[in-house]
Amino acid sequence: MADPRHRYPDSPAGSVDLARVERSQLCDLLEATRPDAPTLCTGWDAHHLVSHLVIREGTPSGALKYLRPRVMQEEMDALVAEDDFLGLVERLRDGPPAFSFFGLPGVDRLANTVELFLHHEDVRRGAAGWEPRELPRWVQDRLWRWVKLTARLDLRKSPVGVSLERTDTGERAFVVRKLDLVAVKGTPGELLMFESGRGRAARIDLVGEPKDVEALTRAVPGS
Repeated sequence: MADPRHRYPDSPAGSVDLARVERSQLCDLLEATRPDAPTLCTGWDAHHLVSHLVIREGTPSGALKYLRPRVMQEEMDALVAEDDFLGLVERLRDGPPAFSFFGLPGVDRLANTVELFLHHEDVRRGAAGWEPRELPRWVQDRLWRWVKLTARLDLRKSPVGVSLERTDTGERAFVVRKLDLVAVKGTPGELLMFESGRGRAARIDLVGEPKDVEALTRAVPGS
């Protein structure tokens, strides 16, 4: 059963760690999910996804394996074949070991907030009939900070200009400055989904000339 202490309050009481809450909610969801349940990550079921996260933060070199996708995939396949799914979920719930890079003070919050949010949605939206979570305004505000920090890198290959617009507040961020502009509109959580290559499963609107919208969607994976 989900622990109510790990649900987002309507207003933050003190400094709520989004990475910690997303970790707890993702593990709650995984415990109620089949290991072979589909996710938004191509070729990964739920067992692969939790294996990926455990490898990523479970060893001193785990984060570097992003740079060697074949090695990461081989280790994931080995964990899926050899390790119990629920055992891996418990390892993920326990958080990064002290000897891991992610176990250093403050690193989990800085490096895992977006990672865990997105993979939480990968599992949620891999199932039929999903709906976006109703996140409190202050959570969306924090996600908006991450959107602005990461979008310039994520969308750097766009051949057209891109602005991101929050549909809940109207705030805008111009992340690619070119003449032909496409406005991507949605709540911050949905904008994170789009910019990270999950646009097909994001509740967004793309506003611009049809040729520019097409050029942007061709340039962003998963759109």
